[in-house]
Amino acid sequence: MMLESGRVNREELLQILADIKRDDLRASEIIKRMRAMLSRRDIERCRFSLNEVVEQTATVLRSEASRRGISVDYELRARHADILGDPVQIQQAIINLMLNAFDATTGGPPQDACRVRVETSDTPGGVKLSVRDFGAGIAPANLTRVFDSFFSTKRDGMGLGLPITRSIVEAHGGMIDATSCEVGAEFRIILPMAPAARGPDQPMSSAQ
Repeated sequence: MMLESGRVNREELLQILADIKRDDLRASEIIKRMRAMLSRRDIERCRFSLNEVVEQTATVLRSEASRRGISVDYELRARHADILGDPVQIQQAIINLMLNAFDATTGGPPQDACRVRVETSDTPGGVKLSVRDFGAGIAPANLTRVFDSFFSTKRDGMGLGLPITRSIVEAHGGMIDATSCEVGAEFRIILPMAPAARGPDQPMSSAQ
């Protein structure tokens, strides 16, 4: 559109191309990591902060939320948010949950329907992430099926986002569940906390 208008802002065009390159690289990394997971190869593990991954995800989905007119509230309350695993896969799991929440916002009360809340918090031995929407909620009969492959309540849904999310979480030694709230639904992930960092002279124990 910029090129056709004949009014090209060089700096803006460079920024657009940089965004395209970043998203292409991210998509390539997601495909590579998902192939590794589905082929049962060991996932690449490193120490990273779940809070930081949520912040990066907020940047990735900012334009999508804006396009849909959805307000996203973030409360990163976890003080011990370091986990061990693949940050690309964990980010994809969060994106899946957030896009699911975006889709679910239609059908809720007008004052809440366009709102999603994302929180992190400490839990014994781990870190909890919750994604809450304020849509129509989940029918009781579907609560046990939402993580089944190819099950979807959406007309055009493939039923793969939540099963893939569960596979990622379980590959990281975590748990995921869903609950229907008075208004909307909430998905919760609990991931084990990374072991305390060792000092330069501290030996690694057999448990590590």
